[in-house]
Amino acid sequence: MTKAEKKFANDLIAKLRRMTSVLTPNETSRVLHKHVETIYRMIADRRLPAVLDGSRWKIDPSKLADWIEQRSTEFRPSTKPHGGAAANDSPAVEPDGDADGGLCR
Repeated sequence: MTKAEKKFANDLIAKLRRMTSVLTPNETSRVLHKHVETIYRMIADRRLPAVLDGSRWKIDPSKLADWIEQRSTEFRPSTKPHGGAAANDSPAVEPDGDADGGLCR
């Protein structure tokens, strides 16, 4: 892991630990700079900590921070923007107040 990748991971972990509300898969995709379908595949494969609440997946930011920390040597943020986030955007996302992150209606 390069210095820049380690700094990105550490900054992301700190930001996630300060968050108080759960994340949707869409928000998680912006946080991790991964496509939302990748997030859903990771949830389905149980590679990402998530809880099904009714018909909606929820990701606890502190558990996501733990998950990143445990995998920090293999964690590689994408350099390509996904979900509207640019690669140099802040790694954290502020939830927009929409309970489903704009995915489900």
